[in-house]
Amino acid sequence: MQTVLGIHNAHHYWQEVVEPNAIEYERTKTARSAFNLATCLWHLQEWVVVQLNPDADKTTLKDKKKSFRLELLQECPELGILHDIATAHKHAVVSTPNGKVASSDSQITGVHFSFIGGNPVTEHESMLFVTLENGSRLALDEVFGAAINYLKYNLPIWCA
Repeated sequence: MQTVLGIHNAHHYWQEVVEPNAIEYERTKTARSAFNLATCLWHLQEWVVVQLNPDADKTTLKDKKKSFRLELLQECPELGILHDIATAHKHAVVSTPNGKVASSDSQITGVHFSFIGGNPVTEHESMLFVTLENGSRLALDEVFGAAINYLKYNLPIWCA
């Protein structure tokens, strides 16, 4: 498997990317930390598939990724919600939702001020929520918790 920015495999990605983002989200629940955590949790699957299929050509890898993604979404629907958040993070819209997120909202609980390079920067700490197409409203904390527990349990099984 090719090393990317010093990351060697799915376990290493979990350790170096996912866990620090989870810690940051727990410390400061902002849109930034939520987008970062959703994105790295969703993309862990890419690392798993590549690790499991190191010699696969592009077409085979694409097929393997698709079937693995469908399995994940069936077993852990919260990952579909994280897909929608990660996609919105990158594209500002979600044309093909996997988690059926209809909307999101936040309740501001605090404001952080920083001065970076002499310029003021603000972030709003918030309780974050998603509303699904079926009308159910979920706290993003619960979505993250379910996805993290699922991935943490299965990662050693997939990549033994």
